[in-house]
Amino acid sequence: FRGHADDVSCIARHPSGQLLASGQGGKSGPFLKVWDARTMQELAEICYVTTKRKVRPGAVDNELNTRTPFYEYGICAASFEPKEGELLAAVGVDEKLHELGVWEWKTGRLIGSTQTISSATPGVPAVHALAWAPRHAHAQPQGAHVFVVVGASPMPRFVFAVPQGQGQWHFANKQGQPLAAKGRGEGKGVGREQSSV
Repeated sequence: FRGHADDVSCIARHPSGQLLASGQGGKSGPFLKVWDARTMQELAEICYVTTKRKVRPGAVDNELNTRTPFYEYGICAASFEPKEGELLAAVGVDEKLHELGVWEWKTGRLIGSTQTISSATPGVPAVHALAWAPRHAHAQPQGAHVFVVVGASPMPRFVFAVPQGQGQWHFANKQGQPLAAKGRGEGKGVGREQSSV
């Protein structure tokens, strides 16, 4: 597969075994590519979120769409949703918070985000692996998605995510305390769905 212009920093296998997602950082920008391992055909690129912002009254259009990169420096870990693989999670390398984004990879839409492990040094990966654990009946809260984040901290960190409907996900630690989301209009511990490309 020749869809990267810089070093590949992570790779994730789709539950079908036929697709892969690979991430990169560097000068050409951080992004994820989803591709077919048999044909080497690129199926999706994930890197931007589109936000709407109001413009001055009386303008031809009263809203302006702004595309901004979601990840800052690179992507250090990724994992597909283990049952059907319709969702893809990835952790970025950024100033400190190592943001976890959950994406509908076929549409490129960001459906939730939260911080994971803090980095002592800006731009240096503090997350080394991400696993999306299979959902089971005993997960608390009921029906939660469970992400296992492994990195610079001495113990794995468990992030629980519950879809709340209307494009919102609630992220919490194993004690049920909300986790903060990136400053893109999300409420604390709630990732809002955003259109992305």
